Amino acid sequence: MEASHYTSDLDPSSVLGFGSALAMLDSTEEVARLLTGALRSMGLADLQAVVLDSSADDPTRVFGSLGTRPLPGPVVDELRRGAPFPDTADARGTPSHHRVEVPEESALADQGIDHLATVRLGTLDQEFGRVVAGLRADDTHTSLQLSSLQMMAAQASMALHRIALHREQAAQQEALRESEARYRELYENAPVAYLSATAEGKIRMANRRATELFGASREALTGRSIPNFCASTPTGQEAAQRLAECLRSGAPVRDDEVELCLPDGGRVWVSLTMRPIEAGDRASDRLVMMVDVTERRRMESALREARNELERRVKERTAELEQANEHLEQRTRRLQALRDIDQAILAAESPEEIAT
Repeated sequence: MEASHYTSDLDPSSVLGFGSALAMLDSTEEVARLLTGALRSMGLADLQAVVLDSSADDPTRVFGSLGTRPLPGPVVDELRRGAPFPDTADARGTPSHHRVEVPEESALADQGIDHLATVRLGTLDQEFGRVVAGLRADDTHTSLQLSSLQMMAAQASMALHRIALHREQAAQQEALRESEARYRELYENAPVAYLSATAEGKIRMANRRATELFGASREALTGRSIPNFCASTPTGQEAAQRLAECLRSGAPVRDDEVELCLPDGGRVWVSLTMRPIEAGDRASDRLVMMVDVTERRRMESALREARNELERRVKERTAELEQANEHLEQRTRRLQALRDIDQAILAAESPEEIAT
């Protein structure tokens, strides 16, 4: 921001009016211009300037005038560099003024400014810059003028502090809005069903995937109790009681598989996860996530049935093989007996031995 000057209609004797005018401003630039205009109107300096320190958003800015003329470029550059200001670290938190002799080689000296009265702009923990009141060689500030300068600097510091707080609050609110927008986007377009519920289990919000899972609109789901969707089977009612208790206590639930009855009469198995979330000035809400696992459970059931059928067939086949093996062993024993008889007959030497 280039240097500029401000023509003030402020009553030169009204420091109180200056403070009232500051209360209506909402930018640091307006504060700086009002302050420099007031200094000129009150005749407190031949050169009046406000130097605002650099920040993350703005470089060092200089506002003011030399008499009724804008500040020359070399003077602006010199003030922006901080020369010839003293080290005001010892004056932190105070509006004390400093008298500074202007060096002969200074751009200020080229404009006939012999010395400066500088006053810090800031609070105990923030630095905003400084006020510069330059005088020619034959002039000097009276005690009343210095007091007025310090009082106006203090009032301007409070205005700058207020504006900085408002900017910080606005930035925080904007960051919060962006965060909420990102959350809503993630919540609404999540690939899994999300339900926001009270500690009593009443549904407050549902995302798009939840409406698809239940086959119902947001309006139809809002106000319904999540545990009441659990199936009426003994296992389902046990899950409903368990879920209701966790909702009341805020105890987290992780991957609990529950069978739900849908509004249209259908049934679906879900893997349910629940955790409490902060809800501003309300009691903590519950965020419930549901993943449809109906197809997986159907496949698991089919695999179990196939495995059971295979085991049954294996047992039947094993029994058949064992029976066949027993028959084979019996036949082998018979053949062995006949072989032994044949050998005995062949080895016999008389009819009596053969009969034996």
